[in-house]
Formats: sequence, structure tokens, C-alpha cells
Amino acid sequence: MLSLSKVIPEHIITENFRWVNREFMVYSSYKNIRKKFNLSIDNTCFWCSKKFEDNEMMVLAAREKKENVLLCQKCVDKMEGTECQ
Repeated sequence: MLSLSKVIPEHIITENFRWVNREFMVYSSYKNIRKKFNLSIDNTCFWCSKKFEDNEMMVLAAREKKENVLLCQKCVDKMEGTECQ
């Protein structure tokens, strides 16, 4: 299992992920498909809130018992090697 943690004043937030697809989709393709079907468009990384650029490869991650989210490559790089027991 993969996890990310960050310190917020007074506490630490940790999210656990079941799996990660590092090469999910280029943001411009994702945006065009979502627009075509009149669906909402997530334009920022779930973890760090960085805005995706049109040519950027997004990561799809499955949170433990929650919906899938989009992450940037930098956040997934931080996540690697942080396996939970």
C-alpha cells in the first residue's frame, strides 16, 4: 500500500492508496474528453493543489475505500518507497 503524509498546523494528514497508474492520461486529452460529455474537470493535483498544464501526464490513484483522485508526478515521486505495514 502506498501513502502520502503532510503536516498541517496541529496535525498530520495521511492518505493511503491501493494502486497508482503513473501514465493515466495527458491533461489536455482528459480536459477535452470531459468537456465533450459535459463533465466536471479536475484541474489540480488532489494532494498539492498544483494546476495541471496541457502537456502534463496525470496520475490516477485509488484511495483506500474512497473515490479515485488525480495526482501530479511530483507527488507520486514523493509517495514511492513509503509502503505501509
